[in-house]
This record gives sequence, C-alpha cells and structure tokens, in this order.
Amino acid sequence: MVKKFIFTPLYKIEDTEQRLSDYEAKGLRIKKSRWKHVYYFDETQAKSMQYFLCWSLGREDTMSVWEMNLASQHHAQKIHESLGYSIFRTSQSADELFFLKATRADYIKSALMKSLLIRLFLFIVVLICTVLEQEDNRIILSCSLCLLTLSILYTLFCLIRQMMLCKKYNDMIKK
Repeated sequence: MVKKFIFTPLYKIEDTEQRLSDYEAKGLRIKKSRWKHVYYFDETQAKSMQYFLCWSLGREDTMSVWEMNLASQHHAQKIHESLGYSIFRTSQSADELFFLKATRADYIKSALMKSLLIRLFLFIVVLICTVLEQEDNRIILSCSLCLLTLSILYTLFCLIRQMMLCKKYNDMIKK
C-alpha cells in the first residue's frame, strides 16, 4: 500500500481528480482517503479511469442527487465517503462528466460565498467586542481578528478562483 499526501483546496478539486486519474494510469488505484488530504493506493494494473470528488458544506440534498447521478448514469463506484466529501471512480471519459463538474463548480462557489459571509459576520462581532472590551482581553481579541482576517482573505481568494472556473465552464457551455 502506497500513502500520498495531496493538498486539495476547494478551487483545485479538478487538479486532484486529474492526479488521481494519472496515478490510476500508472497502476496505483486509490483504496481510501483520510482527512481529505491523505490517500492510500494499492498497486494494480494500469487503467484509464476518471475520478470525481463530491464536496459539500453541510451535506445538502443537492450533493445526494449528484452522487445518485454518478452511481446510476455514469456507472461510478463510490470509493470513499467522509464528512464533507465523497470520491467516485468511473471508466467514462472526462467529457461525459463535464456538466457534473460545471454544476459542482457553481455549488462550490455558493458554498464559499456562504462561508465568506459567516466569516465576515464573526469578524464584525469580534471587532465590536474588541472596541467595547477593556484592556484585559484586547490581546486575545486582536489575535482573533488577525486570524479571522487571514481566513477571510483565503476564502475570498478561493471564491475568486472558483468564480473564474465557473466563468470558464459557462463560456464552454455557450460555445
């Protein structure tokens, strides 16, 4: 069994899927995943397979519909399911998964928007507490503000990247 660490931010899901497909083509078939970034592979015969990651924020109903679609229409095999994501493998081509990937891009964009709004709300609450607080807890609240600011900037960066991906998909659909 081979263990690999693959960092998967939301805006790079397709890169991770491609890496998993490349490993499969080299004879490394994914067996399971842990903590969204650690993948375990078995050595096997090289095959041309496509991977699809279903990602969700809170496991909404739309993700269940996608997973049923993958399993039935695309003959996909669910390899792993964990809190927030599932991994599927299918022998169909990447072109056949195009609309699922475009829909997922829109879903992730809306999930990032929700996440950004929650972080902005927390930032405002902590900022108000910092202004109203006496000197005792200002350091802790200031550190919290710094961490929230970094979190907001990272989420905003991911959101912008995801919006660019959605635009790319929309342009491809229009053609």
